[in-house]
Amino acid sequence: MKEYRPGQGISEYTTLLHGDVSGIQDFIFNVRSEGAAKTLKARSFFVQALATLCINMIEDRLGEENCLLFYNGGGGFSVFCKNLSEETFADLQKTIQSDLQDMEIYLTLSRAELDAQDFSKTWNRIRRTARRDKLRKFINHQDAFTPQKRYKANDEHWKKFAGRLIRSQGFDDEGIPGAQKIVRDTITLFGKHLRLTHEPKSQHRPDDINWHLPVWDRALMDMDATWMDYINRRNQKDDPDEEENNVRPGMIIDFETMGHFAKKRTGTDKIAVLKMDVDDLGVLFSTVKHWDQSKKTSDALKYFFEQALLKLWQGGFTSGITGEHVSFQQTIYPIFSGGDDCLIIGAWDAVFEFALAVYKAFQSFMKSRLVELQLQKLPTLSAAIIVVDSRFPVVRMGALAEEALSLAKSAADGTKNRVFVFGKVLTWTEFEKAHSIANNLERLIKVDNEPRSILQRIRSSHTGFEKQMRRAIEEGRIHNPAVWRLMYYIRQSKNKDSLQSIIEEYQRALIEAVTKRIYTNADLFPVAARWAEFKTRKSDND
Repeated sequence: MKEYRPGQGISEYTTLLHGDVSGIQDFIFNVRSEGAAKTLKARSFFVQALATLCINMIEDRLGEENCLLFYNGGGGFSVFCKNLSEETFADLQKTIQSDLQDMEIYLTLSRAELDAQDFSKTWNRIRRTARRDKLRKFINHQDAFTPQKRYKANDEHWKKFAGRLIRSQGFDDEGIPGAQKIVRDTITLFGKHLRLTHEPKSQHRPDDINWHLPVWDRALMDMDATWMDYINRRNQKDDPDEEENNVRPGMIIDFETMGHFAKKRTGTDKIAVLKMDVDDLGVLFSTVKHWDQSKKTSDALKYFFEQALLKLWQGGFTSGITGEHVSFQQTIYPIFSGGDDCLIIGAWDAVFEFALAVYKAFQSFMKSRLVELQLQKLPTLSAAIIVVDSRFPVVRMGALAEEALSLAKSAADGTKNRVFVFGKVLTWTEFEKAHSIANNLERLIKVDNEPRSILQRIRSSHTGFEKQMRRAIEEGRIHNPAVWRLMYYIRQSKNKDSLQSIIEEYQRALIEAVTKRIYTNADLFPVAARWAEFKTRKSDND
């Protein structure tokens, strides 16, 4: 389908057709923990294929000259239509409802009158209609209410599809549709199909992060022969008849191995789930008048979450005081990323670093596009980081991340732009400060041989600091004796000079409270201490 270009006239189009995929997270994460790393990406790709194949069906039914693609990304799409009769629209809905009636995922197709001069009017109109249509699922397909079995592709189908996905060069829509929804390297829906291909000149190229996964290479395999033997024995135990279970270059790195990598670096065998989402995007678009501005903004966000994140993922971070470079490509697993959000799983230390890198990149990217996009203010980003055991049930990860993200977005007087971490909600500035304090504490423990009891004192300082912060804000003064007691409590250390940079964070926050009425969340200190605790457990075994 041809795609709308800014500056293109749309006066001949009368209808906006909007598709919205729902149930995405539950669908992706409804997998067994064993082999989850091989199935999550296949299910995530299925969501993208669902929208793409629906667009192909719409073009086939309406004709190429009758429709124009406005946007496709993040589980949603919009298409301009010239002529869309009631009968044709009902037929499109019925086809979708028939093919998805036995699945855990759903696509709502809605339509609204198109105002070619005012995007916001059409946007608000289609949002209201889509909300109503979600409550009227299967209205044109009553057979969906008869008892039937849920469609469930064999787990091996998903695993094999994922393996082919990471080796593919893209996908095309040539060939004969199959009877099943997913078979080998092909997804079939709505009488259309999508086939993975190894041809370099495929119809669609994998130029975004969704096509990439952490995979083994020979150098990584040679680093830890004992762990490799363990993984191979475990895989053979799970499926003794499958020789391909042995780790080899190009195989997806599983979550248990990511936890193992984190343990080697820090002593903490954990993974983390990161969910990030642009704040109040619906509000932003409801005020946009021009179609070109909406298109440019949507495309900018799509570019960031698909291509800019790929560039970040291809980088890495410096781990601990050793200066070891760690590649994100071997420690970060992108579940999905597009539209205005992303969800990833990875080694806990890598996820923390990646979250901060994404936030900084988002701020820089949006600042650089602010004038071009004609935005009145900078869009903000909220996030949730959930730390779990490397063998934690995968089916629960998505729900926990979603709940935590809701807490981050509703934590402070309607102001978002925050991150949930270790059960606390911090601003990004506070998160960055916690990162710095955690690094200082790590050096204090590992280099200066400070007892790890300092971490408990930092955590316990929360209550005293919180009282002084509120007094400074409310009364405009610092209660010196209480502050001295707090500082003395923290300074009970064999390395008082090394603690100076951490003490200065307390002092700076209190001074800003008095002089600028800036409130610093006391939670950043226990978060920093917890972060440092995870980074220094390795010293217990040395």
